[in-house]
Amino acid sequence: MNPWQHQIIPRAKALYTPIPKCACTTLKKASLEFAGVDRLFKIDGDWDPAFNVHWHSPLQVEGPLNEWRDRGLWSFSCVRNPWDRLVSCWIDKIARPTDDPLADQEFESLFSPYPWFDQVRRHMPFEEFARVVCSIEDDDLCEPHFRPMAWFIADESGAVPDFVARVESLDHGLAHVCEILQLEADLVHAHPDPDGRKTYQAYYTPQLADQVGRRYRRDVELFGYSFEVAG
Repeated sequence: MNPWQHQIIPRAKALYTPIPKCACTTLKKASLEFAGVDRLFKIDGDWDPAFNVHWHSPLQVEGPLNEWRDRGLWSFSCVRNPWDRLVSCWIDKIARPTDDPLADQEFESLFSPYPWFDQVRRHMPFEEFARVVCSIEDDDLCEPHFRPMAWFIADESGAVPDFVARVESLDHGLAHVCEILQLEADLVHAHPDPDGRKTYQAYYTPQLADQVGRRYRRDVELFGYSFEVAG
């Protein structure tokens, strides 16, 4: 994924920059609604199961964020606690149940192109997975789901979106976006957390939390997140 990939919303003069595992499926679909083209991908009001918003969206554009802002576009994105984001990535890409017919196929397509593919496997323990992610440098050999969030939305000029929502308060964030754009969109969470999922803190030892915090230090500093001790 190019770090300068966006979804343009022409009628609202707005730009959404997606970040993997930060409600990007939900917000890409909301962007289609903002743009007024969602009906092209729905059947009787529901999203066509054959439509993949990551591959088929007609709104995708590329280019440094500051160049689009210079054209007068209002920009937004969404971030998430980086420790929680990594747990979500593991649940969705590694630990997904074996009875999901697409799980193995998606795992192969996402990770097999990379030279570290032999270090990851389906259903590997979270701690082992996290340590592999921490060992991967942020270069062309880093899979986008593992990259810091800042890589996607802080471009070389230092520009960041005009508004950065948070997964932890997504309803409030999208309401603010709707207010700014003077448009409406239904917020239907595309990938809600599984029932009974433990808090992200439960997946970490103190040592692993420190290691992941160092891996995503830029996100911690830029977005003000911390590893909150559950109590």
